[in-house]
Amino acid sequence: MQRQQCFSCSSGFPGFVRRPLFFGLVVMSLGLFSCNLQNKIVLEGEGRGRMTLSLELPPYILDSIDILEAGIPGGEDLLKPDKMAQGLRRTKDISDVEVKSAKKGAYRIDFRFRNFERKSRVAAKDFLEWNKESNGGTGLSITINRETYRELERRFPAMRDNALLQLYGPATTEGMSRSDYLDMIEYSFGKEARNNLPEAEAVILIQVPGRIVSQKGGTKKGKNIVEFRLSLLDFALLNREKSYSIVYR
Repeated sequence: MQRQQCFSCSSGFPGFVRRPLFFGLVVMSLGLFSCNLQNKIVLEGEGRGRMTLSLELPPYILDSIDILEAGIPGGEDLLKPDKMAQGLRRTKDISDVEVKSAKKGAYRIDFRFRNFERKSRVAAKDFLEWNKESNGGTGLSITINRETYRELERRFPAMRDNALLQLYGPATTEGMSRSDYLDMIEYSFGKEARNNLPEAEAVILIQVPGRIVSQKGGTKKGKNIVEFRLSLLDFALLNREKSYSIVYR
């Protein structure tokens, strides 16, 4: 089967390379195809803290990125750390951005964030929500479904302009079966990508400013750290809601 040079068709997403957030968000979308994606979130209060994202792309994905770089204006800057950092620095409520890369396709991204406690005015649930518990503790819930994903797109319009997310992310997979999605991945990236994606996971460590009383969906790693694991294939399809929670005091 001949691989589709999917990234060359940027005309379907006019202007996406001009968006200020593109170079920052593209790294997050590349996480869909990363063989090693780790994310640590250190909360310092409701809606604020710092985040460290580490990912490494396998060679068969980098081959396709080379096609992307050659196929769009400015594509040669796509995976440059300084461009990724520039995009993140232009994002409201994000500061102290640092992007390091030991080699092409391997990145460590650090930044501080704030104001993530704001409630959605549209969705019934928000992606992240903080609540006061009856026992005096603080509850943090994470809900991942199509409604909360669309809310993220409304909050961060550049997600809608990110070609990788639009081609392979939740925006276009509604109603798609697991088999059909893997067929698409194989057509675009080759059989090795198809074989590896079902086993790929995002590891998310959340450190809270207090002692953990309870948690759901993860594994407690210390008095104030919980590890959550999310299948990247499940995230791409979003056929079932994923929910996680922590209560701390």
